[in-house]
Amino acid sequence: MSAGLLCLPVIVAAQQQPRRQDNNNAEQQNDTLAYTTPSVVVSAARTTIDMDRVPRTVEVLTSADLARLPVRSVQEALAYLPGVDLRQRGPLGVQADLSMRGGTFEQSAVLFNGLRVNDIQTGHHSLNLPVLADEVDRIEVIKGGGSRLFGTGAMDGAVNIITKRGGPSRLFASATGGDFGLADGRLGASASTGIVDHRVSAQYLKTNGYMPSTDVDMQSVLYTGSISEGSTQASLTGGVVNKAFGANGYYSNRFPDQWEHTVTWFAGATARTDLSDVLSVNAQALYRINSDEFLLKRSDPAFYRNLHRTDQLTANVQTTLSTGIGRTTLALEGGSDRIESTNLGNFDRVRGSLSLEHAVSITDRLYAGAGVGTVFYSDRVPGIVGGVDVSYLIAPGSRVYATVNRNMRIPTYTDLYYKDPVTVGNPTLKPETSVTAELGTSLMVGDVILSGAAYNRSSNDLIDYVFRGDSLPWQAQNFTSVRVTGGELGVRWLVTKTLRESPLTLLRVSANAQDVSSQNDVRTRYVADNLRWQFILETQWTIPGIDVQASFLLRAQERVVDPKANVIGDARIWKQFDVVRVVAEASNLWNTTWIETGFVPMPSRWFRMGVEVTAPL
Repeated sequence: MSAGLLCLPVIVAAQQQPRRQDNNNAEQQNDTLAYTTPSVVVSAARTTIDMDRVPRTVEVLTSADLARLPVRSVQEALAYLPGVDLRQRGPLGVQADLSMRGGTFEQSAVLFNGLRVNDIQTGHHSLNLPVLADEVDRIEVIKGGGSRLFGTGAMDGAVNIITKRGGPSRLFASATGGDFGLADGRLGASASTGIVDHRVSAQYLKTNGYMPSTDVDMQSVLYTGSISEGSTQASLTGGVVNKAFGANGYYSNRFPDQWEHTVTWFAGATARTDLSDVLSVNAQALYRINSDEFLLKRSDPAFYRNLHRTDQLTANVQTTLSTGIGRTTLALEGGSDRIESTNLGNFDRVRGSLSLEHAVSITDRLYAGAGVGTVFYSDRVPGIVGGVDVSYLIAPGSRVYATVNRNMRIPTYTDLYYKDPVTVGNPTLKPETSVTAELGTSLMVGDVILSGAAYNRSSNDLIDYVFRGDSLPWQAQNFTSVRVTGGELGVRWLVTKTLRESPLTLLRVSANAQDVSSQNDVRTRYVADNLRWQFILETQWTIPGIDVQASFLLRAQERVVDPKANVIGDARIWKQFDVVRVVAEASNLWNTTWIETGFVPMPSRWFRMGVEVTAPL
C-alpha cells in the first residue's frame, strides 16, 4: 500500500451521520439533495467538516442516486461524475482505472469506509472491491491534490466508498439476466441489535462476453459491523472478491486471448473515542492481500504466465485537540509492503508518515486549514507534502473556496520492475511530485445547485510509459514537466421541489474541459490518453398514472489523442410493488463503438432485466 497520511476522519464522518432508513422507499428516492445541508460532514479534510465549509470540489453519490443509475457495479457509477475519468477495460467494473483532472490511473486514492485500498503492484487493481451498489450509503469524490490528507498517491483526488449502517433489519435478494449470457445474483442481510449493527452481502456474476475472450466469472462476499456507545465508535470490515475474466486487448492488441484471474482479500478495523471534551483519538488498521494470475495466451498457459501476490499492512493513530484557536491534528502511520512475483521479483519494505494539520474558523463564515507531512519508505528517500485550504460561506448552501497543495507519488512495483515483450519497467524511477491549485464555488439558488471550478496542476518527474518510435518497447520514465489546466461546471435541480406535478423529477448537467501539455516530445501511453472534454446529462422521470420511474443518461467525451467525440446513452426503468421492484436497463443505446483504454472496444448495446426483493426480518 502506498504510504501516506490516511484520512481517518473519513471514518468519523461516516459514523457521525444520523442513522438512516436504507430501505428503498419513496422518501429516500427523492432525498437527492440531502448532502448539501450544513449538518452533513464529509471527508475533504483531516478533521470533520460541514459541507458548507468544504474548501474543495466534492461530488457525492448517495444511495438514492445509485438506485437510479443503469449500472451493475460501483465502478461503473463513477463514470457519471463530472471530472472523473473512469477508463474501463471490460464490462461491469471487472477492471476499471480511476483518474481525475488529467492524472493517470495511479494518481487517485481509493478508500473503502475510510480504509485506503490502493494496490502496490498496479493501479489496475485498486478498485478490486467486493461491495455491491445496493450496500453503498454514499460515494464521496474529493478532487484536487490531497497527498497530505489521503496518502502519497492522491495527487489528483480521492474516492471514498462508504457502506450503509443502521436502519431496520432486512433481507435483500435480486436476480438479473440479459444479453451475452448475463446472470447476476445477489443476497444481502442486515441486523441491528441495540448498539451493534451487522451487514453481510454476496454476489455471483457471470457473462459469456460480448466478443471473444471478454467473459467474466466473479464472486464476492462482504461483512461490515459497527458498534456505538456514547462517544466511542468502532467498526470491522472484511471481504473477498474472486474474478476470472477474458482480457482481450487489455494490455496488448497482439494477443486477443489474454486472460486474468485476481483474488483480493482485505480486513480492517477502526475505532474512535473522546478522551475529554477537547481531545479525541482515532485508530485504524488494514490488511490487504491481492493475488493476480495473467496469461498472455489463454489457450497456451506456458507461453507467458505471470503470478503476483501482494501483502499490505497499515496502522494509523491520530489525535485531535480542539481549543479556542481551532483544531490541531497529529497523525502517525506505519506499515509494510511485500510482493512475490514471477515477473517483478520479490521485495519487502516498511513505510511510515507523520503529519500535522490545523483547521480554524476565523469567523462564522471564513474557514482555513493548513498541514504538512513527511513520508518515508525503507527503499526511497523521504518526501514532503503539504498545503493550505480556504473557504468562505456566502450564504447557507453557498461557498467559495481555494486550495494549493504539494503532492507526491511513489512508483508502483509494476512501474519499477515489470517486463514483457512490449513493456519494460524502470528501477531508477524517482517519485513524481506536483503542485495543484484550485479556485471554485458552489451556489444554492432555490432548489438548484450551481458549481464551478478552475484548476491547475504542474507536475515534475511524472511517471509514464514512453515509446520513441524505434525498436524499443514502452518503457517507464520520469518526465521533466507536465501541466494540466482545466475547468468544471455543473447544475443540479431537484425539479419536484419546484414543480410538484412535473414528470421530470431530476435534472443534472455537468461539463469539464482541460488541456494537457508536456515539454517532452515523446509518445506516451497514459498522459496523452486523458479527456479533452466531457459532457454528462442525467434526467429522472416519473411516468404519470402508472407510477413507473425511469432515468436517462447521456455522456459525450473526446480524448487528447482521439479527435473523435464519443456519445453514449444509457437508461433504466423500474416499478415498485410493495417489497418487490422490477428493473430493466439498457446501456450504449446507440451502439457506439469506442475504446476507453487499452485496445478492446467497450460492449455494444446491452439489455438487462431483473427483480429485486427487500423485506424486513
